[in-house]
Amino acid sequence: MRWIFGTSRAEDRLLWSRDERWVQGLANRVPGSRVLHLASGALLLGNSERMTDALIASRAHATPYGLVHLDASLPDTDRYVTALAEAVQQSGIADRIGMLTSPTAGFRKVLDAFLARREVLEIRHQPIVALNSMEAVGYETLCRPSPAVASIDGVVEAAVATGRTVELDRLIFERVLERTARLDPIPPHVTINLLPASLADSWFESKALATRCRAAGLLPSSITLDRTEQQSAPDLAALAKRVRQLRRQGFGFAVDDAGAGYASFALIAALRPSLVRPIARSFTA
Repeated sequence: MRWIFGTSRAEDRLLWSRDERWVQGLANRVPGSRVLHLASGALLLGNSERMTDALIASRAHATPYGLVHLDASLPDTDRYVTALAEAVQQSGIADRIGMLTSPTAGFRKVLDAFLARREVLEIRHQPIVALNSMEAVGYETLCRPSPAVASIDGVVEAAVATGRTVELDRLIFERVLERTARLDPIPPHVTINLLPASLADSWFESKALATRCRAAGLLPSSITLDRTEQQSAPDLAALAKRVRQLRRQGFGFAVDDAGAGYASFALIAALRPSLVRPIARSFTA
């Protein structure tokens, strides 16, 4: 989408309306704004100080429209797609133009673009250092997509919104194994982030996962699976069963931000982590 929208940081609001003439007339009253005509209607992009709610409401009358802020934390490639989807939904006429599921469609577009290009996912190994010796005793793997494609937060959000977290976690796990196996020497221990719900998938079955790790030159006992955030809690009974099976193969478990969000004590009990990083302030205050 970059070739359509550009990368101007001055534009922090997006308005969409089916009425292209109304949008064009509004643009004449918003200095520095620009109009983009799409098949579904027209966009107005401009600065929030000039493109105010009061101005637009005074000109709207009965014209349906959607007005949203652009998320500057997202890369250019998905910032405008996400904002457009939100604006169409906000207008209240998404069903009339066949875009009732636009937010999901936008997330799907982001994830499809990411999964189709494995090479844009960079795996970095951040050392875990023992303070008494200042030696690396293990590595935490960090996944960083190319900024031109998507942010990792945007990719995870898209996977959760479209119900494709397993697809994402499989790719990340495969890439971590590939990248780690090329290191010389191979690290004695690595931590890999996963969404808890993914562990219930057959791809993460304990014996099969252990076989994949050994084929890459890594022992299951050298790998810790680290729980990351998600939008809905997994089936804790099924998760606890899978965790027990993975533990028998040698895998370890870790939890970040214990007590925060979905890192509840029930989830911690199911994972029985060997490593618990900072506890949420709400449980210590």
